Amino acid sequence: MAKKIVIHTVHGTWPNGPWGWRHWKPFRGLFGSGSSWYEPDSDFCKTVKQKTHAQLAFVPFKWDGCNSFKARDRAAYDLREHLKRWFSQEGEAKHVIVAHSHGGTVAIAATANPNRPIVQTYSEDGSAVTNPLAGIITLATPFLVWRPHRRGARKVEFLPNLYLSSIFVKYLFPLSLATWWQFGHVAFVTSFLLLSMLSLTTLRTRRELFRDLMIGQPVEPKYPCPLIAIRAPRDEASMAIGLTLAFDFVARQLWRYALLVVGSLSFGVFGVAVIYSILGKQWYSIWESWLLVGLFFMFFWYLTYMITALLLAVAMGPEILDYSGFGDVQSEVLPPATSSFVDMLSLSDIEKEQFTHSLHEFPSTRASVAYWLEQVMKDSAVRM
Repeated sequence: MAKKIVIHTVHGTWPNGPWGWRHWKPFRGLFGSGSSWYEPDSDFCKTVKQKTHAQLAFVPFKWDGCNSFKARDRAAYDLREHLKRWFSQEGEAKHVIVAHSHGGTVAIAATANPNRPIVQTYSEDGSAVTNPLAGIITLATPFLVWRPHRRGARKVEFLPNLYLSSIFVKYLFPLSLATWWQFGHVAFVTSFLLLSMLSLTTLRTRRELFRDLMIGQPVEPKYPCPLIAIRAPRDEASMAIGLTLAFDFVARQLWRYALLVVGSLSFGVFGVAVIYSILGKQWYSIWESWLLVGLFFMFFWYLTYMITALLLAVAMGPEILDYSGFGDVQSEVLPPATSSFVDMLSLSDIEKEQFTHSLHEFPSTRASVAYWLEQVMKDSAVRM
């Protein structure tokens, strides 16, 4: 008798469209059976079951589907508890996770944390425990990981604030005083120091708000089972990875040359100008030119960086915009695992014309899922 296989389906972001419009009565029935792909009576589950000829039981895991770090963290915790319950109820069966989009991110966070292993190698009495989780299959999952660091916070916040503070000092702050000639030097030095202190205070406050991620150590995933990533040309994962890496590369190069070449010179001239201002010398025309050149490069870098941040916010969550510059986003074709595969689908001409975010709707995707389910179960049988 074939061993029972429990398939835990995990949907991604907005599985039913924004505000759940796919389940509204006017649109119900326009998408196959009318059920979402992760539900047992959906066309996806029925097709996969027919192609595998195995005893499959589909169990959907539902979460709110919000595109944010907090929502995925909550979903990962709930998925861990969900899997533990089913491991206890169906201890003799093998379990496989099939996840779409950021549902794959949730599945990895729930199962691959070495500090909180979901499956214990040994029980309390010392006897070996069989791993019921046979595999994880992801569909168009963007493996984007946010890594906190401290240098980025200083780099992004402090130096540009100095530029903006100097512009404020020169053109805006003196206007609030009686005349520039009477209070110019005092206003220049005093306002520069005050605005610099304000920049440092703002920087420190924002870092404190993000202290949980700032002090958190990166955790390398440790998979308790094989990982299979199914992707297709122009799918969400490939586009997110490609665009993010491209804009991140441009932003880093701009920062490198702007800071090392123009930035260093402009700050040097700016420092000399401060000294000359204190001594009563008039050297504004020289340091202004260098300041504006540096400001131009800084603005261009900021523009590129913000485009990158917007792309990351769409791909990962709005928290990226709140705490931009406090970390790096690492993107990998596939996270490190003891057994992992990437299955790049060869789509038909009709499938290529469709929006590849709904990868689970394609017949080639369902055939690939069925194939990998059989491979995972064969591998699991050998390891047993």
